[in-house]
Amino acid sequence: MDSVQASPPIAPAWAGLDAAAKRGRLLDAAERVFGARGFDAPMPDVARAAGAGVGSLYRQFPSKEALVAALAERRLRQLAERVRARAAGPDAWAAIEGFVADVLGDDADDPVSARAVATTTDDAGVAAARQEVRSLLGGLVDRGIAAGQVRADATFRDVIIAVRSARAARSMGDAAWRRAVALTLDGLRAGR
Repeated sequence: MDSVQASPPIAPAWAGLDAAAKRGRLLDAAERVFGARGFDAPMPDVARAAGAGVGSLYRQFPSKEALVAALAERRLRQLAERVRARAAGPDAWAAIEGFVADVLGDDADDPVSARAVATTTDDAGVAAARQEVRSLLGGLVDRGIAAGQVRADATFRDVIIAVRSARAARSMGDAAWRRAVALTLDGLRAGR
């Protein structure tokens, strides 16, 4: 008797998906699998969670590093869209506060995407997406400075510090990370 376990059947809907939909499904599955088991989870588990074959996964992402980089790039592109959406309003300070609230959500937790962004350093797509977020945040901060809402020496890095400090304080409880955000943003306001 053969002891090799048969692969689960491919989801019938997989064949009808276009390349972008397949990629999205694989990235969604990777977030779930890596969120539950960390980046050490094997690639076949990601494929299985997406309802795809391992070959389909490797055609999209030739290595786990490429998959993690794609997660990081997707997250950064989403952040860029959030900055753009918030910056469309007339009040730069409200846009900065809203962006921070969007990123942190209800619990300041984003273990997979945040870790993917933090650990991916040499991927060109990630570097371009990271620069786009920095540029957009910088423009928003500059608008706030020009409007007298943000202290004159502020930069995009200060907004990132607000997010990172909240995530660092998360283990201390809900009140702690919210306080970290409040203190950091208060320090960004003009005249404080």
